[in-house]
Amino acid sequence: MRKLSMILALVMLFTAVCSAGVSASTVLADDPDPVIAVLDVPDGGETQEVAVISIDDPDDAPDAQEIAACDGYALMMGDEVLLTVEQTVVPSLTSEKEQRYYSAEFVYPGTEKRFYLVGLDADRIEEIQTKILFNYVSGTDFSLEELTFIDAEKTADDDMDDELCWAAGAANLLTYTGWASLTDFETEDDILDAFVEAYDNKAGNPYYGIAWFFNGVNNFAVRTSGASSAAAGSGGFIRDYAVEQVASYEKVYASGTEGMDRLFRRLENGWGAALSISLYSQGHYAGGHTVTCWGFVEDGAYEKDDPAHYAGLFVADSDSDELTGEDRRLSPNVLQAAALSPCTEPEKYNGFSFMTGSYLAAIDECDYLMPYSKDVPAETDEEATRDKVHSPDIFIPGMFLGTDFENASQLLDKIESGVTFFYTPILKNMSDVNYEGAIRIQTTVTDADGSTVFTRNSKSGAITIKPEKSASYGTKISRTDGLPAGDYTMTFVINSDHPVDEAFYYNNSYSYNFKVRDSYIVGDADGNGEVDILDATLIQRLLARYDDNVPDRLEERLAATDEVSIIDATLIQRYRAHYEVSRPFGEKRLYE
Repeated sequence: MRKLSMILALVMLFTAVCSAGVSASTVLADDPDPVIAVLDVPDGGETQEVAVISIDDPDDAPDAQEIAACDGYALMMGDEVLLTVEQTVVPSLTSEKEQRYYSAEFVYPGTEKRFYLVGLDADRIEEIQTKILFNYVSGTDFSLEELTFIDAEKTADDDMDDELCWAAGAANLLTYTGWASLTDFETEDDILDAFVEAYDNKAGNPYYGIAWFFNGVNNFAVRTSGASSAAAGSGGFIRDYAVEQVASYEKVYASGTEGMDRLFRRLENGWGAALSISLYSQGHYAGGHTVTCWGFVEDGAYEKDDPAHYAGLFVADSDSDELTGEDRRLSPNVLQAAALSPCTEPEKYNGFSFMTGSYLAAIDECDYLMPYSKDVPAETDEEATRDKVHSPDIFIPGMFLGTDFENASQLLDKIESGVTFFYTPILKNMSDVNYEGAIRIQTTVTDADGSTVFTRNSKSGAITIKPEKSASYGTKISRTDGLPAGDYTMTFVINSDHPVDEAFYYNNSYSYNFKVRDSYIVGDADGNGEVDILDATLIQRLLARYDDNVPDRLEERLAATDEVSIIDATLIQRYRAHYEVSRPFGEKRLYE
């Protein structure tokens, strides 16, 4: 941890991240409501209103000691929430290494722009609330200084760590999420020193750096020519956990708003996030880089599927203030407020970018690490070697499920009742050695009540899965008589009898929830399988109360957005007369 100076005044930050021309001051009513602090007391206590803060004296707000003693709190003025603070306790094997961080959330006055910052300590929360309150009291601009963040910093010695920005990102995530507390490392800088000692000064990836830290694997060097390679026997500090069960990465360069929304939501849920970015100068690729993400700005004036909703990010950069010499702990750091914008160039991109210095930074990948908890599953099987360097480790990252046997890569979450479907698990070897041998798979499908619908055992022939490679099971397993309508869970368990010595066995299962639904034809009111004049007649009879037998889910069958009316009958008549209508009559659909 170290002091971070946010050199942008909030008005500058807001202008850069959100939009120009909006004042950072707040216009108060002549007789404003008092500001109150509502604190959540720990140990399951009830929420208490513990202080009424005079609008003329923001210093009466909860101080750092009071903040540290509560689970979270809110500052409110009337019905308006000025600031929401939540505390996250990251457990450890020992109480001495338990960590407490805070998230701060506030909406910028007079807008729908929501600021969200994570990784703060109690002193910094006190500073933020004081600045916000003074802003509401006097309508003046404010800046935030000396914020404490986790930020491993590289040195100015280019030969030592110039290419290890990815390792700095991994170190930040390991520290923030609490996993480092299971080891002897005290700070993110200690962890970065371990990377520097073990790795070549070359390009890498945060996810694979975390994999090395957990399990000692060197698979990024295995899969990527010219990548940084770790020294033999290094890493592997947390061997009871398989890294793919707690960390993940997502290619977001072409995922549009969905990828950015997942980033925002994971930050809210306590995950650590590093961003792998490609730098461009005047349209030309200038290299890759990694930064750590500590917050975001989203604009509620726009829907989540609108790129304008994703207004900005807060990132820390290991390159920001490198000092000459080898003691990275002395380096100051600057948190960068980065305005997000849609990125469609180069051609492959359909994501987001931001400016860092003179470079356009296109976000390629988000690397995630979940927060440590004593409830996170770990390996308990004594037969597991816990050694991904010398033993293969097969797990199931996903599956295929579909009804189109010509499209083997289907993954449906809803299929038609009574229809033949196929299912195939995907297998991946997350180790440094080949998997050699057969794969035994048990497939179980259970219904919403947990009752077993069917179980099937199958076995592959001898196969080879290389390190960091995936393979489908190789054969579509089908259920020819389908399933009746309902909600189901499909669970795969592989190699339950341990035919091959593996690093882990607790990661040898995978479950997927899916729905089976009856089909209908849009516009087929009477359910006879086609859209005809009888459907219009039935609607007219129902509306005239000549017929009380209302078909089930009639509105859904008609694709109606409101109650059934004469308009539905008229549209069916127009459809039968081959006029264009606004509904997909004749289309086959599955019930919700």
